[in-house]
Amino acid sequence: MAIRVDNGPEFLSRVFVNYCEVEDIEIKYIQPSKPSQNGYIERFNRTYREDVLDAHLFRDIEEVNLETDRFKEEYNRLHPHKSLGKSSPKEYLEEFSKGHSPLKKQFV
Repeated sequence: MAIRVDNGPEFLSRVFVNYCEVEDIEIKYIQPSKPSQNGYIERFNRTYREDVLDAHLFRDIEEVNLETDRFKEEYNRLHPHKSLGKSSPKEYLEEFSKGHSPLKKQFV
């Protein structure tokens, strides 16, 4: 398993690095001088923190995993994305499979 993180102090700490080594998690830091990668990672981290970690009280790691799976499903299938013309990936795929060009109206 691999995770992509920024170069912030919370991801450079010895405790974090040791945990990842013990759990066989590969740390993939963003590339230096690539602010676009940092913006993407920072936005995702903020969204995940607000929608999952700050929104719920968890009793154990299994509850975190269940809520994370729910969040991923919702975000990846149902959440409207600006890059898809404010459609969800599911809506975009449905329009595309019907032979429509979902983004055509953005560029006309």
